[in-house]
Amino acid sequence: MSISSIGIMQGRILPRHIDQLQIFPSNTWHEEFSIAENIGFQHIELLWDSKKDIKNAKRLIHSATEFTQLHVPSMCVDSICSCESLRGILNEILDVINTFKENTPSVLVIPLLDRATVNTVCKLKEFINEANVHKIWNLLQKYDIKLALELDMPVAGVVEAIKCIDSNLIGICLDSGNLWHYSDSPINDIRALSDKIIHVHIKDRDKEGENVLLGKGLVDFNLFFKVLEDIGYSNAMTLETKYFKNPPNEARKNLQYILKMMQ
Repeated sequence: MSISSIGIMQGRILPRHIDQLQIFPSNTWHEEFSIAENIGFQHIELLWDSKKDIKNAKRLIHSATEFTQLHVPSMCVDSICSCESLRGILNEILDVINTFKENTPSVLVIPLLDRATVNTVCKLKEFINEANVHKIWNLLQKYDIKLALELDMPVAGVVEAIKCIDSNLIGICLDSGNLWHYSDSPINDIRALSDKIIHVHIKDRDKEGENVLLGKGLVDFNLFFKVLEDIGYSNAMTLETKYFKNPPNEARKNLQYILKMMQ
């Protein structure tokens, strides 16, 4: 299977708090880059959390290729999860692009979840229409940035809403753990979304919905990678895996498992 790179979400190797996810590792991001490279990852997905550590995030992007072979092709704009309106979501994206400008990662993962939940065809169409006329649209084109939407809604509705998109600037972030947990037919869903998948998050969930080490949950990774190969997916994959007791060692095990499943 041909994938451009396999990486890991920022803060998943050297987390600030072992019992919390989705927190920018302000004091350890530089060290985390070195460990990630030694483990064998090819990229880090930048995490833009609600704290918005602009100074360290900018330093990270500027120094990524200077000190390691890792690159930063994507950013998860997790701060969006606290937005309560479509206008607020779009303004948050605008803020990110205006902050990083030409250094903005080429894929922005947009989690339309929690307070920012978009889970109906009507709301998703509204988001797409609003994006088309918002200030961000010209900036997406100017800097060649794509929005990868992470959604929690039936795939049939997603397909209906996004079929009207005539641009490659908006697509889908496919999450393996979420898909196997919520969907009755994950493989059919992947095929239905095939031409709109522009980014992939890798994680596993058990029957209770809890995140587990890769291979310990519901996801059939052999089948998952086979279908991705069948549809011609060749972009990046980011491990959005949970840590438990020893994050660096668990990250290594997860990567080794994925590489084995992809053979």
